[in-house]
Amino acid sequence: MLTSLPPEILCLILDRLPKGALLSLRATCKAFLHAITPHVFSDVCFSLRDIDTHHRLKCLQSLSNPSCTIAPYVIKLHIERLYIYTYTFPSADSVLVNSLIPTVLSEYFPSFISMMRNLKTVCWTHDVDRDPSDYLISTAGALSSLPSLKTLMVKINDSLISKIPQSAFPPLRNFKNLCKLSVYFAHDIPRKYCLQEITTVINASPGLTDLSIHACASTSKTVQCTSLQRFLQKSRPELAQLKLVYVPLPNAGIRDILSHKLQQLSVSTRPGGRDIEFDWGQLWSALRETGIKLSMLEVSGTENAIDKMFTYLLSYTGLQKLAVRKLQMDTQEMEDKAGQRFWRKVIPHHRNSLTTLSIESTFESEWCYGPCAVPGLRRCLSLRDLTISVCSVPLFWAKKKLSWARKHSKIEFHGLQEPDGAVENCGAWILSDINLPLEKLRLMIAGLATCRTERIDHLNRNARILSSPRRYREGIGRNQRLRTRINEVLLGIRAPAAKSTNWPSVVQTDLPSMPLLQKSCDPNEGGICHYRNGKEK
Repeated sequence: MLTSLPPEILCLILDRLPKGALLSLRATCKAFLHAITPHVFSDVCFSLRDIDTHHRLKCLQSLSNPSCTIAPYVIKLHIERLYIYTYTFPSADSVLVNSLIPTVLSEYFPSFISMMRNLKTVCWTHDVDRDPSDYLISTAGALSSLPSLKTLMVKINDSLISKIPQSAFPPLRNFKNLCKLSVYFAHDIPRKYCLQEITTVINASPGLTDLSIHACASTSKTVQCTSLQRFLQKSRPELAQLKLVYVPLPNAGIRDILSHKLQQLSVSTRPGGRDIEFDWGQLWSALRETGIKLSMLEVSGTENAIDKMFTYLLSYTGLQKLAVRKLQMDTQEMEDKAGQRFWRKVIPHHRNSLTTLSIESTFESEWCYGPCAVPGLRRCLSLRDLTISVCSVPLFWAKKKLSWARKHSKIEFHGLQEPDGAVENCGAWILSDINLPLEKLRLMIAGLATCRTERIDHLNRNARILSSPRRYREGIGRNQRLRTRINEVLLGIRAPAAKSTNWPSVVQTDLPSMPLLQKSCDPNEGGICHYRNGKEK
């Protein structure tokens, strides 16, 4: 019998069974009840979806019973979509469901939560426009009473944040002793909520190691969200991971709030720090002066202080992950000079430790893959994950790389576009030239350099780019054609297995809908390696 098997063997079997089979097996005897419950109910999601909503509510009522055996095994809880659509002609069932929701959310749901004595992580998504607000206080109270809770991730979606009362947001002030806190707002975060809720929970969590604050104000000025200095108020000695998206960081007091244990930093503003009080230059200076050596850095918006970022990165070694996103400097000359210094100085400086690199340039420049980038990349022998922007390259350079690959590596290219330096052939250049044991390669198509001036002008005026429907369709069509042709060229490349050992296992273009290309070396095909359409495991 299964119950007589050693626990280690039983766990291996249970790990391989689908959830439906586990639930059926769990109902057979008490021995399996206790063995299987952690496998099925350690990660629970509560959501009121259109299908079986009435059943979900009734199920929650039964789960709130003190004799329930599930609650103690819940380690991670997801809360999302606590509403149902209201139809023009509601049915009798939908009327019944709507009458049950207030009672279930305000009474049974908090009761169920209060029994989760081993709960460690909560992911709470609240839709201000649709989710009811009368359950917020009771749910937050039940969650904050759990001493085991260490990770709180709150995501707030809304449409008109400035006109919504604070009572419509999840209250955070009673949470304490968290290790990880993440707050995401779909718009600018109201200042009162920043000071009374977010700041309060930060102050009540002296052991906080991971903090993420996301104020999604990418199309307008950041007005309400308070500064990082006001959030932290003082240095948080245990803070090792910090992520800021459109959160102000004025000049004064930056050094005073930085933790010497800080290892991972992710910061995003609009290009050049526009429309926000954010001192990029002082941030890089403070990091260098305090001797903080980051292992992971992700930035977007530091164009006006790019040289100071370089100075900081050249002040130490050991950087493992680096991402520069949505780069768009004011002039082509400035961006090309910065790109040349980046590839010739910064990347070689961290060549022994860099494992993940992501360079996303909005427009064609020296930051893209090409003659300037290759020498530095080839020296990063530990690099395993590369995301890089691509554009057309000089014809003579592309011909040289492809000719060398045909002659010395016996690589066959089928379906190359004319000329050889066209961006559609970027996959062929990379596979021909870069000799790194990459596991994943992602190609981002850079925009035309001729569009830079118009884009920067709109950024300076804080105005949306208005174009005709025809021009918009042409731009979308161009990128779609390029992605398709890049994939076609990659699918047409063939090479002996011995010459393709360093080809990336997975290649993908920047559009999620485009299929992943997986490396395939089938002995039945004569040991020839190539790429095929597939899904990432």
